[in-house]
Amino acid sequence: MSVIVVGLNHRTVPVGLLERMAVPDSRLTKALHDLAGREHLLEVAVLSTCNRTEIYAYCSRFHAAVGDVVEFLSEYSGAAPEEFNDHLYSYYDEAAVSHLFGVAAGLDS
Repeated sequence: MSVIVVGLNHRTVPVGLLERMAVPDSRLTKALHDLAGREHLLEVAVLSTCNRTEIYAYCSRFHAAVGDVVEFLSEYSGAAPEEFNDHLYSYYDEAAVSHLFGVAAGLDS
């Protein structure tokens, strides 16, 4: 089992595409339900601000879980994975936790 983060931010993706990936409060419950229903995502959290959209998950398999997140982002935004795949970043285990703490502390904003 692993902890992962898959995301995009204002430094990795054009703003127009980032806006399509944003998950507003009004759609958060549906997004969480959809993500939690994916085969390899056991527990999920979504962090979506004006500068980033990140999916944090406890998962069974890293690459399969990243695939689940990419599939969700594509369905959610209507963008083909080819439009954003090169702009994604992903971290797992210690690197994912370190990234989360950096974001929470404002070191990566």
